[in-house]
Amino acid sequence: MLLVHAWAASALPKAPTSAPGVITGEDMTRVRAADAWLNGGPPPPVWEVKTKEDVSVGKELARGRSKCVRHGRLGRGKIVVVSVLPVSNSSNFAGTDEARLRRQHLVEEMYFFEALRGRPGIPTLRGAFLENGDLSIVVDDCGARITGLDH
Repeated sequence: MLLVHAWAASALPKAPTSAPGVITGEDMTRVRAADAWLNGGPPPPVWEVKTKEDVSVGKELARGRSKCVRHGRLGRGKIVVVSVLPVSNSSNFAGTDEARLRRQHLVEEMYFFEALRGRPGIPTLRGAFLENGDLSIVVDDCGARITGLDH
């Protein structure tokens, strides 16, 4: 009977090595790899998306003050592409630090997804790409919006 219990215990999924919500050294290693990529290094090995050519970008879902969210496809899978909106010379933000702040917001979002990779309820970061210096991140499409609002 003891052998049956030992077998049953070995078939159970392994418990997480850290408490939920605790960022581990492994999580920070992935964040540092993403940061190194932003600074000219190679893309992290877990990323499937490394260039814009890796995805098919579709119609716009939502647009805010600093980001644009679009449907897309990675192979046959549905994804979402989140891009920084550029600051035009004619906007109220021209000549301000707004462009840097917009990019930094998306960089922090990328770090968040990378640090929480594999956690329940967190869309998987599939990668990122730069186009004309503008950052875009690619995450799993988690389905329809919760509300009908474009905010």
